[in-house]
Amino acid sequence: MDFTQNMEELEELGYTLLPRFMDRETTADIRRFIDTAIANRQHSGAERGGSTFHHRVCSPIDHPITAQLASDRRILEIAGKSLRAENLRLRQQMFMLTNPCGEPPPSKADGWHIDTPFTTEEWRATPSKIFIQFFYYCSPVKSGGAATMVVPGSHKLTYPAADAILGSEEGYRKFWGDTVELAQIDLSRGREVIVDEGDVLIFNPMTLHSGSKNVTDTPRYAFHCSFYDQSAEKVRNLPRPTFYDIFSENMIAQMPPRPAAAFRTIGFAIRIGVQCE
Repeated sequence: MDFTQNMEELEELGYTLLPRFMDRETTADIRRFIDTAIANRQHSGAERGGSTFHHRVCSPIDHPITAQLASDRRILEIAGKSLRAENLRLRQQMFMLTNPCGEPPPSKADGWHIDTPFTTEEWRATPSKIFIQFFYYCSPVKSGGAATMVVPGSHKLTYPAADAILGSEEGYRKFWGDTVELAQIDLSRGREVIVDEGDVLIFNPMTLHSGSKNVTDTPRYAFHCSFYDQSAEKVRNLPRPTFYDIFSENMIAQMPPRPAAAFRTIGFAIRIGVQCE
């Protein structure tokens, strides 16, 4: 597949959308898994971002669907291209359900943030030393429906701001807590990302973004995962989330032959020989 336009958008805006990337059978499978996991009380509490209306099912998850999603060659290809990486590792998987909260519209951003402070040097390295994130939408998300909110191009402000302050633990904490002020980001430029079922959103972890409440009458189902190159020691040593790329043998057995062999032979790293431009 040709992801040239997506790579250009990711560079310019800090995010890009893959329309109708997943088939409806896969999105239905994800919804069923989320509903079953929540019914079986597998969802996470507030310490992992859960709430009364927002449920998260977090790694490690012993279910074949996680192996199926981790070995999607198209996702691995675009992750490899975006990171200029050939030795990908899966960082995290998370399944999410956001129920209607009963509040009237409009829905507002509930916490503008970046995910992890990185420097321009770490971003531009080959392979890149950051991670890349994917959100799979398993139901349509209209305005007010717990849409992801982003400030387009904000990564072009956060990286230079981080360059000036990172280098110490104190600077790291300050940047994480005062990103908007330090990077002088205009929050009025924030927008909701409106998507259809099957769309996949990709974004740079230094792009300012936020979740939002679901003020519609329709639940939002989504799946999140992130990848990094195995040489990115900073990502490997981040305190949370810990690294969840260890699969049980029965899950590995359900992967296509090449990814399954890779998971066995190199410590559960995903090696697919991505050709980087």
